[in-house]
Amino acid sequence: MRSTAGGRQDNMRSRFGFVAVLGAALLLSAPASAEDRVVNFYNWSNYMAPDVLENFTRETGIKVGSAGKIFSLTGWKIGFVCAASPLLRVAAKVHQFLTFTTAPNLQAAVAYGLSKPDDYFLDMRKQLAKSRDRLTRGLESIGFPVLRSQGTYFLTVDLSPLGLNETDEAFCRRIVTDYKVAAIPVSAFYEQNAVTSVVRFCFAKKDETLDTALERLSDAVHRR
Repeated sequence: MRSTAGGRQDNMRSRFGFVAVLGAALLLSAPASAEDRVVNFYNWSNYMAPDVLENFTRETGIKVGSAGKIFSLTGWKIGFVCAASPLLRVAAKVHQFLTFTTAPNLQAAVAYGLSKPDDYFLDMRKQLAKSRDRLTRGLESIGFPVLRSQGTYFLTVDLSPLGLNETDEAFCRRIVTDYKVAAIPVSAFYEQNAVTSVVRFCFAKKDETLDTALERLSDAVHRR
């Protein structure tokens, strides 16, 4: 008799195998690339890859969006997909076997948010652009080389010219422990051959929060 644990493992292998087949079917039915631009409202330079522009059509394209990112509710882990009906039916099956379902109240809330007028999203973008520029100026005044943001509400900086002699992870641990400023070491996103001198900050914050963080970062850089 097969053990219960073994039965669950077989069931999981069967489920993920089925999802893999569905995913392959989705790719075959949509030879053009799907577009995963979860924060497209924050595409500051209005850039889109040429291959996406060339191949993205109603019949072959899938638009994936993150409501959590758009509405600053990342803990919800909910998004949306737009596609022609034949593609959407297959995509829905993939979702069924990956997450099964999503809380109905969250779905209703996202539908409400997406139905807001264009002015709501344009104003959001303007406010975030001001926050981006505010944090950029502050970081540069401290001495951080800032990598310009083109499509997110994050700014990344390079630590290497500052002569701090610490990795991105060590720096992030130090500033959150000693100065109560949170940042993300970019090396965390690498599987191998990681870049260890780049750190990511979020600028989707109130002005006073950004200003306080900048004061503390200045102290951290100068080890005050």
